[in-house]
Amino acid sequence: MTLRQLGLGVLGWFLASCLYGQFTLSGTVTDTRGQILPGAAVLVEENIRLGVTTDRDGQFSIFFPSEGPWTVKASFVGHSSATERITFQRPIATMRFKLTPGTNLGEAEVVGDGPKDVTVQRIDPRLASKIPTPRGTIEDALLQAPVNFTSELSSAYNVRGGSFDENLVYVNDIEVYRPFLVRSGQQEGLSFANPDMVDRIEFSAGGFEAKYGDKLSSVLDIHYRKPTGPATRVSASALGAQIQHDNVAGPVRINMGVRYRNNSYVLSTLDERGEYAPTYLDAQTYLTWDPDGYGPWEIQALGVYGSNDYRFLPATRETNIGTINQAARLTVYYDGEEQSG
Repeated sequence: MTLRQLGLGVLGWFLASCLYGQFTLSGTVTDTRGQILPGAAVLVEENIRLGVTTDRDGQFSIFFPSEGPWTVKASFVGHSSATERITFQRPIATMRFKLTPGTNLGEAEVVGDGPKDVTVQRIDPRLASKIPTPRGTIEDALLQAPVNFTSELSSAYNVRGGSFDENLVYVNDIEVYRPFLVRSGQQEGLSFANPDMVDRIEFSAGGFEAKYGDKLSSVLDIHYRKPTGPATRVSASALGAQIQHDNVAGPVRINMGVRYRNNSYVLSTLDERGEYAPTYLDAQTYLTWDPDGYGPWEIQALGVYGSNDYRFLPATRETNIGTINQAARLTVYYDGEEQSG
């Protein structure tokens, strides 16, 4: 026996051993109208690795290691699936799947509904309490808008290079002419709007409606919350404390808040030395009365009380100037007190 004959014999024995015990399932996948379905999936539930897809003629072939029983499932997009059970009685078997077309849905049109005014930026009022600034006012929420503040102690802002007096502020559609009583930064106290009472904020840096008048820079429109049930919020820090309460008494909705603030802790770190004990107290109540409970008429009332004591008596100011080798210190002595109005 030659070497070539020996190799052919070994190869034949190997192929025979591979084919022994192997079963073949062939078939086609069509729909109920006889239309072939190329690319249909034919899976074996007992062994997903045996799954195949049909060719362009809708035909498939699967090789099984044993006679079974096996569960064969055919599926195609837009058609219901079909399942057949088979136990091989001989090495080769055939199977034909007929899939029922699914129900064709009509064209669906999705329409979105929402605010269409792209010039108005809606700001979450809760951001004002989450931003770590010494101001503690509703203007802190504007840090995500295109505005510039004079300093960390000031609530006055300008927009797009405009003046600090070119910004309209509305609270419940009421224009606030002087939202900041003092505009010198470190003497500033509480701004008009109470952050805990606010429901929503709308800010426009240009292109706002003509009803807002002839201000050139921006419009800040603040709306207080109309309570739907009783709720109380209390917060305190080294700079002050505030409490806010919601309540509903029949057709009357009550939203009230009290704020107290003392900036002496922050002012003690400034270059000026002196007596700093500014205290600010603010109390507001927002009432809404709806006689029948569903409108369209409603009576609103907003009451505000404010007490601000600035107490700013500077004594000295020390400023270090120069370099390490030529250091110098400038000391300024003050006489009198500063009055703010």
